[in-house]
Amino acid sequence: MAVKRGHMVSKGYIKAWADDRKAVDVIDIQDRRGFTTSTRNATVVSYVYDPKVLTHDLENAYEKIETAGTPVIVKL
Repeated sequence: MAVKRGHMVSKGYIKAWADDRKAVDVIDIQDRRGFTTSTRNATVVSYVYDPKVLTHDLENAYEKIETAGTPVIVKL
């Protein structure tokens, strides 16, 4: 269950702001810098879910919700 690259904001949500290269401009508040990155890398936190702390695979649960919900949000 060790999730290496957990997204703090879903990729489905972020892609609405992506350009034709599937890239977005982001700001890293902690490091005080801005840069362009792919929607696959935006809002990623490494090892965000520690299996020693969380016993439920939240990333997998969120993925199921996102997969079902994103088409509805896009239609809105």
